[in-house]
Amino acid sequence: MTMRVLPRLVIAGLMVGSLLVPLASPARAEKFACDDLVEMANSLDELSDAMESGVEIKQDSPEDKALRSVVDALSDAAKIEGNQALYDAVEEMDQAWHAMDRSGFVAAVDRVTTIFDGLRANECPAN
Repeated sequence: MTMRVLPRLVIAGLMVGSLLVPLASPARAEKFACDDLVEMANSLDELSDAMESGVEIKQDSPEDKALRSVVDALSDAAKIEGNQALYDAVEEMDQAWHAMDRSGFVAAVDRVTTIFDGLRANECPAN
């Protein structure tokens, strides 16, 4: 494990979480703007890449807490979008997070990213 990977994971997790929290706040009633969908998908790609690097994540570590914030924010995002597939993928992330299942978590992140890409393609055909 390189020392650069660990901060990269924390930064990626916090970046995704900080991006999603204001966008997915319960007070927000409208769906996401096209630029938001693109930015979320790109940020999730970075998180997935950081996770695949193999860095050890210990329970209650800063990395673990950053991933929890991502799951929570994505859960709110799924509710706002009203998208069952997104909600199901976020539930898979949540289950993998609880089980400390890295490969399951990465697979679920990749699925969420694909769903965001599909939302963007459907809702923003010019992008």
